[in-house]
Amino acid sequence: MVQQVYDLDLVTEQDDLYDFFNDYNNYSNDFLPFDYIDINEEVEGDLMMCALNRLVNGKTDNFYEKIFEIYKQGGWPCGWKGTYPIGEIIMYVP
Repeated sequence: MVQQVYDLDLVTEQDDLYDFFNDYNNYSNDFLPFDYIDINEEVEGDLMMCALNRLVNGKTDNFYEKIFEIYKQGGWPCGWKGTYPIGEIIMYVP
């Protein structure tokens, strides 16, 4: 193998992101009440993937940016209508 598979700086930043998202001291109960820990884990996973995607690709118009926008609007991404990538995200808005 001639090339390095991973950029060590990105791996370090990825580790920092994991540490941040896994530390519950970084969340307030107002953000998402801890009574809903299952939901918290789903949201945390989506936001982590968005952060990693931004780390690698920058802030571009892609799947995880759309998921992030849904969360910012107070919605819940809960499905996909169509056959990916053709189709649209289904979201629940309480």
